[in-house]
Amino acid sequence: MDEVQLANYYAGLDPGPVAAGVVSDWRVARVLGCTQGAKIQLSDWTLTKTKFRHDDLDFADYLKLSEILREAFVIRGRTRETAEMIYVEPREFRPPCWRVVVKHTVRSEAFITNFQRYHFSEARRIYRRALKDGQLVLDAKSTLAQRLLRHASIS
Repeated sequence: MDEVQLANYYAGLDPGPVAAGVVSDWRVARVLGCTQGAKIQLSDWTLTKTKFRHDDLDFADYLKLSEILREAFVIRGRTRETAEMIYVEPREFRPPCWRVVVKHTVRSEAFITNFQRYHFSEARRIYRRALKDGQLVLDAKSTLAQRLLRHASIS
């Protein structure tokens, strides 16, 4: 992700959309119905909606988007051709979490439709349910995040 382009886009100086990352795994590409390596874009609509609904997010959170898309665990989305990516920052005490929903459009584009902070307890609940039901599309890249999601009880 180009940080300068993102900064200009975030400030309203660039009309966008801005590339946030790529679909790096074939399993995620299959769920989305796109090709591996497809760009995941952040649109003006999503940025506006996110700023309005999730005012706890700041520019630093948007800078983490490419890492979130690359390192998160992935489950199938609630609708067709969507994937939910939940990222747990790998640290021991109260790890911050984010949730990103990516949708593949009929024009063969992948867009972020939702971006928000997430509670660790909810991320752990979803992760454990996905493991139990066999719905985990892609596991978290960090072994510490995997361990925290599977075993830890953090208050």
